[in-house]
Amino acid sequence: MDYEVQQVDIKTAFLNAELNEDIYIRIPEGLRDEQELNKQPNLVLKLEKSLYGLKQAPRMCYQHLSKTLKREQGFQCNPVDDTILKYKHHKTGKECFILIYVDDLLVAAQDIDTICSHYDARDLGTASFFCGMKISRDRNKRLIYLSEPNKIQKLISQFNTQDCKAKNIPLDVVLSAKNDGELCDTTEYQVLVGSLLYLSTTTRPDLCQAASQLSRFMANPTRTHLKEAQGVLKYLKAIVNYGLCLGSRLDILPDDIEFVPDKQTRKSRTWYILLFNGNLLSWQSKLQSTVSTSTTMPKYQSASSAVEEALWLNNLLSDLTGGNLSKQVVTYCDNQECIKILENNHRMQKTKHIDVAHHFVRERVMSGDFMFRYCESAEMLADYVTKNSNQETFWRCITRLGVVQMNARDSTN
Repeated sequence: MDYEVQQVDIKTAFLNAELNEDIYIRIPEGLRDEQELNKQPNLVLKLEKSLYGLKQAPRMCYQHLSKTLKREQGFQCNPVDDTILKYKHHKTGKECFILIYVDDLLVAAQDIDTICSHYDARDLGTASFFCGMKISRDRNKRLIYLSEPNKIQKLISQFNTQDCKAKNIPLDVVLSAKNDGELCDTTEYQVLVGSLLYLSTTTRPDLCQAASQLSRFMANPTRTHLKEAQGVLKYLKAIVNYGLCLGSRLDILPDDIEFVPDKQTRKSRTWYILLFNGNLLSWQSKLQSTVSTSTTMPKYQSASSAVEEALWLNNLLSDLTGGNLSKQVVTYCDNQECIKILENNHRMQKTKHIDVAHHFVRERVMSGDFMFRYCESAEMLADYVTKNSNQETFWRCITRLGVVQMNARDSTN
């Protein structure tokens, strides 16, 4: 498509939406008539439109904006994500895509004048920052880069790690709740780990394993836990200008789990990564809700979670492109017994204890929507977040996932 991606900001967006329920406010200072208030001390004002600060304001603002775009310009919401709208001109065939985040819009089209004409909006030009993410574009190579150097620099300064020695990997130890030591400031720890979790879900998938481990000790962190969390900042210090690269690459969808990594809960960890044309679109790392009795059971549950997310992404992208992207999604797994169970519905003896909610993945395999292939553990890209990998393995995995340096890619031309 090679569309221009423009950013639009709607001024006083919340004030455009009308309320669908009765809300009253006290008369603000400057509008009060003291004499009238003395006569009617319970006098209040009824709101006709939403205001900043109301709980309903973001929702009402979105409804007003989406209804306007659909009614007056013919946009249609994506069936699986209402914040994405699409319009296709019936004569010229030109398309326009809009992503809504509160009062900020990303517009992929050749002309955005029609949007600005309905609202007091500002065309901020080519998108360079959105939701805290820095956007860089290399048109020659048809690549887009997402990074958050400002947020990382702020964290490093906030926790005074700018002069510390850099690390090569985020976390190189297995943390335990039984670690002896003095308790640290809980608020400080929660702020740091919460920020790392945010980064790990946006542009820095290389932090997933570290952030996931550290988040288990939010209630009673010790100084040992805080030291390891600050160690992640030392890792980030060396690669502040790294981020996620999206472009034309290979098409794979691997998933992997780690069997019983948590010595306290004895629960396995589910991890999957979803790629489209080699671009990392979604990833997840979390403890499973049940204790596993074999390596096959958590693999099976992990496959179920990966398929759920893949189906959602397929529906999302199919609507954007106007048709199904692929007749069959290829999934890689390093457990051959799990693949045999998925492909053979007669192996019920080994799956009696697995919740029925996870069995829909077998139906998708039988229908031909998904194909599971075996992949050796050494080749699994997910290994770096399910296990404490060495430096070589860690960097090999995250590089293949598209975590690259950004300092030479600041051009948006």
